[in-house]
Amino acid sequence: MQITYLSSILKAERQGDRSYIAVFQTDAGSFELFLPGSGYPGEFAGFMPPTLRNQSTGQSWVADWPLAELIAAHMQTVLDTAGADKSLAQEIVNALVAGTRYGQEGQANG
Repeated sequence: MQITYLSSILKAERQGDRSYIAVFQTDAGSFELFLPGSGYPGEFAGFMPPTLRNQSTGQSWVADWPLAELIAAHMQTVLDTAGADKSLAQEIVNALVAGTRYGQEGQANG
């Protein structure tokens, strides 16, 4: 399956104090992105690689960071479609692009 474009952000929310979920619509259907934060309470250690789940088929996989950055770039272009979740969607985009990555010294930092 190949996604050509992302058309809208359907949902953006924070899970706990450091993880995020975004649901977005594409030409290939709707997908859920889960960006898990790691670390002990009050001690953020970075983001683990995000997972994607096709909401129609239930198929899920771990996305590598270059793909996550590409998704973030596409999400940035449709932030206005997130409505009341726009500022949280922007946080997710920022985390995907520049967030600290758990166990990857010298990678993007936020």
